[in-house]
Amino acid sequence: MSYPTITSESARSMLKCLDDDKLDDDVLSEVTVDQSGPDIDRESIRDLSKQLYEVMDWVEGMRGKGGKFERLAAPLVHEKLNLSPVVAGDAGFWRWLTFYNEGQFAEIVDLRYGKSAKGRESYLGLGALKQGFLAYLWLCANAVYDAEDSDPYCLARRGQSDLWTSHLIRVDFGSMRPMARAFIRFLHPDDDHQTLEVSEYRELIKELTRRNASTLLELLDEESAYDFVTRVWAERNEWWVENQGQQ
Repeated sequence: MSYPTITSESARSMLKCLDDDKLDDDVLSEVTVDQSGPDIDRESIRDLSKQLYEVMDWVEGMRGKGGKFERLAAPLVHEKLNLSPVVAGDAGFWRWLTFYNEGQFAEIVDLRYGKSAKGRESYLGLGALKQGFLAYLWLCANAVYDAEDSDPYCLARRGQSDLWTSHLIRVDFGSMRPMARAFIRFLHPDDDHQTLEVSEYRELIKELTRRNASTLLELLDEESAYDFVTRVWAERNEWWVENQGQQ
């Protein structure tokens, strides 16, 4: 059993092929390196690209369409790819995926951010794994996935891009599923309700990150994590200096 990957150097070559309209799966196969590990379902991957295009078309014209696309796309990416931790943690796989199927996933990334985006190469998977858009979508859904819930991805559809990008995926406790779920539940009790302003939840994130140095957050179950987040926010006058000055 094996799964496909490409190197960063090969990804740059594929990006040039994409921009020159010369990318196809034969070209990609020439630089693909199979790694020992679980097989992937290429038919599901091709079906995923079709579904992502449909979501992109559906949000077109909406206010905040980029964020709406992300919240709807993340569950699809997680569910359809059905990756093992080994494959999901390999940046080479995400680079391969970006340029697979005639570069359709790369086109989806460009539709989200634009070809002239400053961070285009990172979004296309040429930088750190978490900065790649496809891996980021998978990580968002995985962080709050609950297989026992009737809607396993209900929490993945809540919140703004800024919350997920800067304050969950890129901080320590974002990789702790009970903490991630607890924080989203606290901030977004339902799809249409946000309990804190952006400036408030940014400060709360900072304090939770500070406390991670002295509290074993990874040992908390979801309800204990929720109680912890609630308690830290209730104690904000003790740690939020700017807030104290406003009292």
